[in-house]
Amino acid sequence: PVIAYADQEELSSMSSPKTAAIGVGASLASLAICAGIAYAAGYPPTGNQLANDATLGPVIAYAAAVSMGIQWIAFVPAFVWQTERYYDLVGSITYTSVTLATLIYRLAYSNTDDLVSNVRPIVCSLLVVVWAVRLGSFLVKRVFRAGKDGRFDDVKPYFAAYLAAWTIQGLWVFLTLLPVLVVNTTSRNKAPFVADYVGWAVWLLGFSIEVVSDNQKSAFTALKTGKWIDTGLWSYSRRECARVASVPTPRRVKSNAPAAWRQLKL
Repeated sequence: PVIAYADQEELSSMSSPKTAAIGVGASLASLAICAGIAYAAGYPPTGNQLANDATLGPVIAYAAAVSMGIQWIAFVPAFVWQTERYYDLVGSITYTSVTLATLIYRLAYSNTDDLVSNVRPIVCSLLVVVWAVRLGSFLVKRVFRAGKDGRFDDVKPYFAAYLAAWTIQGLWVFLTLLPVLVVNTTSRNKAPFVADYVGWAVWLLGFSIEVVSDNQKSAFTALKTGKWIDTGLWSYSRRECARVASVPTPRRVKSNAPAAWRQLKL
């Protein structure tokens, strides 16, 4: 997570070596976690059961590499032009591309005579794509309307720190997408059963809450009251967080973590 300092003096007191060390450490930690999980989940005999072809290698490990690679490619122009407007868009593109790529792999190597066994990967993949496209487009519109994303103001000037923010996003995409990656690559073909339908129902509930709450917050923000929204669905969330954040401290520090990390805490 990226830490933003409310006091400009605190920002200026941060030495470049210290900032670089934190950024490098965060990137290396993210890579280590991603590689470790990819190794555990993606290597034979579990990694490529579907194709049953050792020459293809560990598909899940490839998915992890693509997740990171897309972030690093996008980071280069983002750092050069000092912009964060496409950060959330790149995250959405990563979710969609990795999901569809593994689904295509699934359909290419699965038993085409047993179409029922492909219902689970197809439905799960489509749910991911629908969510990613909806949320990604919403966040892109929001940042262009606002002109910038203030979460990154204090890290954009620092190469290592800004790279860490993109690397963490790559890790986040891979971790949250891992269940679908496993479904798309395993040879254990199963028709949908009760747990699947329950899971899809939970997804629909969560997706509906996200859409409604995003629209409520957008409408509230347009009023420019200067207050934090506490009406509608938002009246049931972050109450304790808001109270803690309102407590005065000698050196006020606010969390500026990427949206995905804040959602994890919520």
